[in-house]
Amino acid sequence: MRILLFLSFLLCSIVCLQVNNIIRILSEIAVDMRQALIHFSMGIPYSFFTMVDLNYGWMLQSYGLVRMNGAGKAVYKRPKFYAVQHIASLFTPEFKATDAVGLSCNTSEKVYSFGLEKNGRPVGCVLWLCGNRPSDTLERRLADISVQGVTMKDPVYVDMLTGYVHDLKGILDKYYAREYDTVILKDFPIWDSPVVIIDRSELPNLTNFSRHE
Repeated sequence: MRILLFLSFLLCSIVCLQVNNIIRILSEIAVDMRQALIHFSMGIPYSFFTMVDLNYGWMLQSYGLVRMNGAGKAVYKRPKFYAVQHIASLFTPEFKATDAVGLSCNTSEKVYSFGLEKNGRPVGCVLWLCGNRPSDTLERRLADISVQGVTMKDPVYVDMLTGYVHDLKGILDKYYAREYDTVILKDFPIWDSPVVIIDRSELPNLTNFSRHE
């Protein structure tokens, strides 16, 4: 009986440890994406460390986007691999940060944001809650936001962590395409991981993203 109780406790501890590791990994991914996109907004190159685990012979590091074994063969892609894939797929050379797009948000928390232009045309913006280090709760806050200086016929919400592309028609409050070039979104979900608001037609490559209307 004691052995069964011990094995049950051990199994529960392992499961809890794995869940905590997954949550911690997601928090680390959000930190990396925030750093990469801050660099992008400033026009500074950024590198993710590293593509694969580094094998020093006497030690195999576990920092890579791809998990390797001791024989130098790929085992699986880590979650960060897909986040980097989302960034590389969306932020192609045609895109640059711009001050021509403004954003206002009624949340009490600090928001980091910057506008996006494609081939010189304002097309959207990037934003996330930046007051604290990314948490492990994956909690989203609802806020009313206004995006100025950009025309979007079919705005979508791109979650850079999950790769989901969400339709925003359900929370689109008003759209002044000609007079004000402003999109107003009520109860917009924002959190401490980067999201993108952009017209669907401007997404360069949807093959690496998941449609989730």
